[in-house]
Amino acid sequence: MRACVCVCVCVCVCTHTEVGDIENARALFERALSEREVSASAQLWRHYANLEAQYGSLAAAVQVRMYVHTVQYTCLQYIWYTYT
Repeated sequence: MRACVCVCVCVCVCTHTEVGDIENARALFERALSEREVSASAQLWRHYANLEAQYGSLAAAVQVRMYVHTVQYTCLQYIWYTYT
């Protein structure tokens, strides 16, 4: 289900960015990523960081990228401790 949500969000974000509606594209990412089952999607976080890099500020893009790395590191730690 998470993959379907990610694809739908990305399609909607593309639609918003094509017409120059960056604020609603950003709001869509933030709304989707606030959901627990979607928030672990590194792919969606990367797309959000790319949006910020292209249309937002460098500081916002760096902040999103740092969060992605933190989430990925935490997931890897969980897997390591669970299976070792």
